[in-house]
Amino acid sequence: MISRATLIAAVRKLDPREMVRNPVMFVVELGAVLTTVLWIVGEPGQPGWFAFTVAVWLWLTVLFGNLAEAIAEGRGKAQAATLRAMRKDTVATLRARVQAAEHRLLPEVVTVDSRERVAAFRGVTACTPNQEEVERALRLPAPPSARTIGAAARALLKRTGNEAVLITRGAAGMVLLEPGAAPVAIPAFGAGEVADVTGAGDTVIAVFTLARASGASPEEAATLANVAAGLVVMKYGTATLTPRELLRALADGPAS
Repeated sequence: MISRATLIAAVRKLDPREMVRNPVMFVVELGAVLTTVLWIVGEPGQPGWFAFTVAVWLWLTVLFGNLAEAIAEGRGKAQAATLRAMRKDTVATLRARVQAAEHRLLPEVVTVDSRERVAAFRGVTACTPNQEEVERALRLPAPPSARTIGAAARALLKRTGNEAVLITRGAAGMVLLEPGAAPVAIPAFGAGEVADVTGAGDTVIAVFTLARASGASPEEAATLANVAAGLVVMKYGTATLTPRELLRALADGPAS
């Protein structure tokens, strides 16, 4: 059902200053105005009903075009508002979980993987950004290299106060940093051809979190996550991983 606000917005769009943004509909509106004038003034020897019919059709075309545009704009605004609310709720939920973990109401394992706000969540178990996300979070002038990745991890660890920072580096593997320790470089697992990297980051944080919740150390959890990601990227599409596959990979080691 079309709301009253949508109808009002469609009528307001008849303003030539609004219509000129859409050249095609602006020309149609000019035609509607001209044919309306011809119908009102009248033209000797010409039937008035013809100009009236053309004017009506042109005005209907303009109005329906404006109505469709107003509906699309309203839907876009509603979706944007929903996304903002979801983002706000997600942040609030995560912060509540962090506070609950601090008070031992939940297991003390809270990990973060946020494309835009990885540095905004502080005091969690670990964050697992990739190099690009670290670059944005720290506003680095260039992506961290093999030489500077440790310093970048240390800067992110200091800013967030997390228990650990695990930076994924694609084919270069991962770098794990804990407070008071040297960076641990973990080579990428497997020598097979990468089929699809979709979901690799989700696999990393899922396996890392599960391992930490099971009592593994950060380095052990990172190693398991690295193996899991190496297996997932050799599958097409958004792939999953079974415990049997992970156990087999750990027993066999990386393919040569």
